[in-house]
Amino acid sequence: MELKLCDLEKMFDDIKEIINYIEFSEYKNRRYRLFLGNGDRLNLQIPNESIAHLLGINTTYLISTGRFNSKNSFEALKEMCENPFRIDDMHMRKQIDYSKLFSQYVQAKVNAFRKNISIDIDKTELVCKYDSKRAYLNSEINEKYDYILLKKHEDGKIGLLCLVKNNNTYQPMSNQIFDSFESAKESLNKYLSNQEITTLTGVNLFNIDSDYNKTFNLSLEDKIKKIKNIIGYKNLFNCSIDISGDYIYTVDKLRQSRDNYFSDSDLINLIVESIKDGKLIDGDITRDTNLTKIIESFNDYLCKTKGSVDESVSESYTSMKNNLEYFKNLCEKLKKENEELTLKNNDLEHKTLKLESENADYKQKEDKILKILLPKNPEN
Repeated sequence: MELKLCDLEKMFDDIKEIINYIEFSEYKNRRYRLFLGNGDRLNLQIPNESIAHLLGINTTYLISTGRFNSKNSFEALKEMCENPFRIDDMHMRKQIDYSKLFSQYVQAKVNAFRKNISIDIDKTELVCKYDSKRAYLNSEINEKYDYILLKKHEDGKIGLLCLVKNNNTYQPMSNQIFDSFESAKESLNKYLSNQEITTLTGVNLFNIDSDYNKTFNLSLEDKIKKIKNIIGYKNLFNCSIDISGDYIYTVDKLRQSRDNYFSDSDLINLIVESIKDGKLIDGDITRDTNLTKIIESFNDYLCKTKGSVDESVSESYTSMKNNLEYFKNLCEKLKKENEELTLKNNDLEHKTLKLESENADYKQKEDKILKILLPKNPEN
């Protein structure tokens, strides 16, 4: 593999931008929870020590030359990029072999790195639960990946992020990029054939060093699109589909909706009768549904109607209800504060009594001392 100095400089500048991004954003503190359509849940992190490998740079080889101070992969990557002239000179002197230091796809990996390591639920086409034992028809494959995320980027490029389990979390082991679906077909056939594929239905992104916590979920419309999409992959690459976990979740939601429907039917009958009788509807009988809005609107209307003939009714039902709730909460707060003040007052009274007792004791002692010190009356 040959790289001109100008190519090396450009690539190192790109890598330094990636390093700055990784450090400035504290990427090592990011954590992902991936929710898959087959019911699996994955905890994912991308440690700094894996960055060089994902870029296609063998820092183990670099450190083995004995010419670098850094022994840590990420620090060695930073040290390497500080001086492209030094790397070029070492290559010219046969002290470094580019074919051992760099992957043949290093430039493509560097260019696509940031968008390929990000976990984007919309761009993720599918997730393959990879089992190397099922790849028996492809003797060339000996990877020990556990999951493979297949992404389709805006520019039409296909990205693969291959994960392996490390204790209780998963980490990326391979970052691959292809210019088009056609150019990716051969590799996709190797990875997906005879394997189980599913959808990425949700992502929970959080930071272990801050309060940032955000969850992204597929809408029902997007789920339908994703399922139709992976059916196409199934037909192309002879793989099986497992979305049983998401199916159970969806059926459970449908069951809840059915139960809510029956519950709402009873509430509707009660609302209708109250409207017929012109009576206020107790809002506490409803759960948190859209029927609450109907109840509040009717009660407001009823109070407004009464207000037209009775000037004493000047506020809406909802306003009065909200005020009542506010004052109830305020009353509870003041009650709690009063209890705390009472306890403090009792404590102070106890301390006062104790001090008065001690003061009386000191007074008695003082009188005794004075009797001893003062001269006795001769006449006595």
